[in-house]
Amino acid sequence: MTDRVALALTAVLWILPASAQTTSGSIEGQTVNLKTGAPLRDATVTLTGPYAKFALGPDDPPVSPAVHASSGDQGRFVFQNLAAGNYLISAGRAGFRSAGYGESRVARELLPVGEGQQVKDVVIKLAPLGVIAGKVTNEAGVPLQNARITTYRYANGIWLRTLQAGEPTQFGYTNDLGEYRAVLPPGPYVVSAAYPFALALLEPDLTPGLGHPTTYYPDSPGPENAKPLTVVSGEAVQADFKLRKAPAYRISGHLAGPDGRRVWGQACPGILPKDSVPSDFLLLGSISASAQDGTFTIVAIPPGSYLLTGALCGNAPPVSGVQALEVSGNVDDLKLHVTPAQQVRGTLKLEGDANLAGASVLLQPIERFPGRIPNVTISSGSSLVFEGALSLHYVPEVRRLPVNCYVKSARYGGQEVAATGFQPVAGASLEITLSALGAAQLSGSVADRAGRPVRYPLVTVMPSDGGPVVAARSVVGDADGKFIFQALRPGEYRAAAWEEVFGVARLAADPRISKLYRERGKVVTAQPGTPPAVALTLIGAEEVDSARSKP
Repeated sequence: MTDRVALALTAVLWILPASAQTTSGSIEGQTVNLKTGAPLRDATVTLTGPYAKFALGPDDPPVSPAVHASSGDQGRFVFQNLAAGNYLISAGRAGFRSAGYGESRVARELLPVGEGQQVKDVVIKLAPLGVIAGKVTNEAGVPLQNARITTYRYANGIWLRTLQAGEPTQFGYTNDLGEYRAVLPPGPYVVSAAYPFALALLEPDLTPGLGHPTTYYPDSPGPENAKPLTVVSGEAVQADFKLRKAPAYRISGHLAGPDGRRVWGQACPGILPKDSVPSDFLLLGSISASAQDGTFTIVAIPPGSYLLTGALCGNAPPVSGVQALEVSGNVDDLKLHVTPAQQVRGTLKLEGDANLAGASVLLQPIERFPGRIPNVTISSGSSLVFEGALSLHYVPEVRRLPVNCYVKSARYGGQEVAATGFQPVAGASLEITLSALGAAQLSGSVADRAGRPVRYPLVTVMPSDGGPVVAARSVVGDADGKFIFQALRPGEYRAAAWEEVFGVARLAADPRISKLYRERGKVVTAQPGTPPAVALTLIGAEEVDSARSKP
C-alpha cells in the first residue's frame, strides 16, 4: 500500500464547523519506533487546540474536545480543516510510552499552523517499554504459580506501586511455570514477590508461626534494602526469586472510630516498615478486606516494627488512621482507629491591589491516602473553608496567582506552616497573607552540563532563610531555557532546574531528592528592583533516578 493510499484511508477530522472554515490548514505526519526508526501502525494520535500560547506547562489542561486518528500501515496520520493556531499533538500505542510533538518531561510544545498552511513530515517517536522478567520458586526450587509480583518506585518520600502494562490491577502474577513478566516505563524500580492471599491464608494452619514472607529482590524483607532494578527502553532485566519459609504471622481486626465503635464499609488497610511516610499502599504480606463491615486480615508478616494504616475504599466517607504495631506473634481482634474527615477553616488577607480571580488554595497532603485533595477557589471574600481534610499533614499551596502577587505567610494555629505541614486540630485555623506590595523578581537561564540551553526546564525556588514553605514557587522556562519569577516574597531562596516535574509543596518530603536539591541548587537573594540573573545547570532525570535508587 502506498503512502498516498494510506493517507486516503486515514480518518479525516474537522475541528471547526463548515461556516467558520475559510482557508483551512492541515497536519500530516508519522509515528515511529524511537529505538529502531521503524513506522508504527495502529497508534492513536490525538489533537487538541488551537491555543494562543506556544507551549503548555504542567498546570495547563488541554482544551476540549480532542480529536483522534489511527496511524496507517506506514505509521501515517493526517488532520485536515484546521483553523490557524497552535496545536497539541500526541500519540500512544500498546507496549510503548506515550509521547507528543516537541514534548519534554515538563512542557508540551505546540505545533503552529498558519492560515491555510499544510504542515507535513511531523514525526512522533514512541519509546518501547522495558521489561523485568524472572521466575519465582520456593526453597526446594519448585516453581510457584500465582505468586504476586509488585513493582514500586520511591517518590516524595513514599513507596508508590506502579502500574504494569497489560495488567488489570497494580499487581502481576506468575504462570504455571512460576514465570512473570512486568512491562514498565524506563526507570529504577524495586520488585517484590509474595504468595497471593488464598495460599498464604493456608500456611499458618499447616505450619503455625511459619510462612513465606514477602521478598524484595534479591533477598530482602523490605524495600529499603532491596536492590533497585533499572528498566531500559526495549530491554529486559532478569530478576529471579526464591521464597523461603520463615517466621510469619497474622494480623486481623477492624476499623474503629474515635469512640471505639466499628466503622462500616470496605477497609483499605496498609502495612509499612517503621519510620515510613504513611500511605495506604501494600508493601508486605497479603491483605483480605472484601466484607463491608470494616474487617481485614493481613497474613505472612514477619516479626518486626510496623506502621499500620487504615482508610475506607472507594467512594465511602473519608477516614484515616495510623498506628504503630509490634509483631512477634499473631495479632487478633485489633482495633485500627480511624478519624473521619473534618473541615479546615481559614482566612485570606491581601496587601495591596490584585485581581485574584481564578486563584485557588490546595492542601497538599504529605501522606498518601484515598480521597480528594481539599481545595478552595479564592473569591472576593476573605473566608476559606476546606472540606474533607483527613488526619494527615498538609502543606498549603496557592496556585494561579496574578503576576504581581506573592505569598507572604501561611500560619496555622498561630504558627508558620513548616515543610512538614500541619495536622488539623479542633479550634485552629489557617491564615494566609498574600501581598502585591514590594514583590521581588528573579530571572535567569538554564543550561545542561555541556552549556547548551535547555528547552522548557522546570525551575523551583524554596526559601532557605527560614521563610514560609508556602512561598516556594515553580515556573517553566521557555524554549531557550530563560525563565522569570515575576513576584516572590523578598528573601533568600535555593533555586534549582529540573528535567521533570516536581510539586514544590512535596519536594522536602523526599529526603533523597531534597539532598540532591541542596547539593545542586544555588542560593540566591530575591529583592525588589532589578531582578538578579542566575545561571542554573539542569538536574537531569537520570540524576533524580540515581538519587531515588539509593537507600
